[in-house]
Amino acid sequence: DKFKKILLGIFIVLLLAIVVGKKYFFITSDQAFINTKLVTLRSPITGVVHFSQSNVGELLENGQEVFEVSNPLFGNTESNTQYNVLQNLIDNVENEISQDKLYIKKYEVEYRRFKRLKEVGGVSKRDFDEIENKLTVLKATVENKTKQLAHLQQRFEVISNQLKLQKGIKVAAPCKGVV
Repeated sequence: DKFKKILLGIFIVLLLAIVVGKKYFFITSDQAFINTKLVTLRSPITGVVHFSQSNVGELLENGQEVFEVSNPLFGNTESNTQYNVLQNLIDNVENEISQDKLYIKKYEVEYRRFKRLKEVGGVSKRDFDEIENKLTVLKATVENKTKQLAHLQQRFEVISNQLKLQKGIKVAAPCKGVV
């Protein structure tokens, strides 16, 4: 008698587990109503949707590609213009830095020459100070342009990443589910 009660209790617990498990772990449909949590997938860009090989009712794993979006208007965006402008700016600043570095080398030679001449009285203090000031200004200019270049390159990388996203993106399933 005690054994029958234990067996009946186990049977009821198992039956409850099956009923509850079906409701929470399996997707069912009664009269075209879906009885499960729905997840809406959205693309971060607009464009043409290309579904992967998934068919309706097919099970998807977490991270599995569901669809891909391609942007047919890629290249007509503000980001594309910013990309080109930044690329030109970076090229210009790099050229200016290399030119200024050549001038620095030239003025360093002049500075050493004027320093020797100043020691023997062959050049005025004013001429020496002028060369020294030009050298100091050029070094400061190169330092500022180098900082500007680093900032431009950082911005360029952000724009490049935005362009990659605007060109196309693959959207994956955020969790296990059914198409």
